[in-house]
Amino acid sequence: GEVQFLKKFGYGQTQIYECNIQQSHYASDDCKDFYKFKDKVKLATWHAGGNWGDLWNYKALHLPRLNSFAKLLSLGIRVLGFPQSLYYKNQQLMWRDAELLKRGVNETVGLENGKDWVTLCWRQIDSFEKAKELYPFVNNVLLPDIAFSVDPILRYDRFPTVDDIEIPENNQSGAQYDILYLLRQDKETSIQGSSDIRKNQIQSILKSHNKNLTFLIGDWTDINKFYHKKLSKEIKNHENFHYDTRLAAATSFISQGKVIVTDRLHGSIFAFLHFL
Repeated sequence: GEVQFLKKFGYGQTQIYECNIQQSHYASDDCKDFYKFKDKVKLATWHAGGNWGDLWNYKALHLPRLNSFAKLLSLGIRVLGFPQSLYYKNQQLMWRDAELLKRGVNETVGLENGKDWVTLCWRQIDSFEKAKELYPFVNNVLLPDIAFSVDPILRYDRFPTVDDIEIPENNQSGAQYDILYLLRQDKETSIQGSSDIRKNQIQSILKSHNKNLTFLIGDWTDINKFYHKKLSKEIKNHENFHYDTRLAAATSFISQGKVIVTDRLHGSIFAFLHFL
């Protein structure tokens, strides 16, 4: 979504350089040495998502992100943060981080120029309002989630090859499922318990309503098991990370359901874009 967004504003693929702080794993080069971008880059962007704060990977991700602002601004590089959700469990840490960012802006471009040099985008109204309170010295903008920049997705093959996944007893034909439950498996999940517990809960609910429906339970981590039959073996095995092929795999996965039930924001967005 971020790459597509930048392309719409005239940035070609060769003008977009991606580097890793914590989350891109093996797919990008390390970018902790920002000095190499001096006089070569005018704009740096931070990825979108739901990790602005102390909910996820604070020391490995969010703290380095906050420290990067002063480094980038000192090199004459403007900073854009793509739409995020803001959450801190530790309120004292939240205000300390606000002071850290304020100090970084003040010591580089000056607070009076902060809104010209730093733009932070937020995908929730409550995050946007809180950000204006915490960071009044930068430009705060309320925007939709960046995943919408992917644009409408054409349906992929509804009968993709299945690798190493148990075919539910209620759907031996391999046909499209009545319901795809795209459910988180991390600490933000709305349904606790193992996959078997979830399966039994769903079966009980459907049975109580006298519904004999086929269903599949999965998460984004399962997309490797579903892939479009036209994709090459290399793509299928994900030997090389590539946005288009990952999107194809995710689309192939989500196409399994006539109806999508999800506790993931991007699950609902992709369902919408997929015309389900």
